[in-house]
Amino acid sequence: MSADPNAARPTDGAPVPGGPDRRPAPPAAGSVDTVTCEITPGPDRTSAVVRGVMQLDTADRLEEALDTALRSTGTGMDVDLSAVTFCDSTGLNVLLRLRLAAAAEGRSLAVTSASPQVRRLFEITGTTSLFSPDPGSPTPNGTGAP
Repeated sequence: MSADPNAARPTDGAPVPGGPDRRPAPPAAGSVDTVTCEITPGPDRTSAVVRGVMQLDTADRLEEALDTALRSTGTGMDVDLSAVTFCDSTGLNVLLRLRLAAAAEGRSLAVTSASPQVRRLFEITGTTSLFSPDPGSPTPNGTGAP
């Protein structure tokens, strides 16, 4: 079987991040990685829209903002991750810790929409159903949902 001449590969033959194997490229070394979180309190549930990069450099700031919002909500929080451009295991762990904190207080954390990168991370790690808005649904609904 011959290699695909259109496939981007480094000289050692390993897949290039963001290449045809569909792995997102991590942010460039030395780049300024940012994350923003827009919180909208509601009468019953709080909404949060996260934009940017969810990784080690941004995790503490993001977790603090989301945790504060979660603690001030009635039944839980709906999180839109459709504008997240990169998410590594640190970002996933932020979401998992928030989910546990919500459950411990009788609340829920749901991902209502996610970027392709976040959806892929959920698929690879088998966590898609953990963030479903409807516990009976295998995947969260909404545009771009995981």
